[in-house]
Amino acid sequence: MEIADTEAKYAETFAEKVVSVLDKRHHESPMGGLIIAAPPSFLGVLRRKMNDNLQQLIRNEVAKELAEMPTSEIQKVLLNSL
Repeated sequence: MEIADTEAKYAETFAEKVVSVLDKRHHESPMGGLIIAAPPSFLGVLRRKMNDNLQQLIRNEVAKELAEMPTSEIQKVLLNSL
């Protein structure tokens, strides 16, 4: 149980950092859109942390764990999301 709590806290903290960087970047130089690739559970956390401005930039989401995939498979998954 404690491991799950620790992982959830880490995910929340990491999502806050990602959102902060995206928000800062968007304010400095507006982005035309975002394609987000992350495991499904993290996508939910990330969505909850995003403000409306960032959420409106999302053009596509790739709800998949890519970390253990070979590079060639990651490329296929990402190209198919465009």
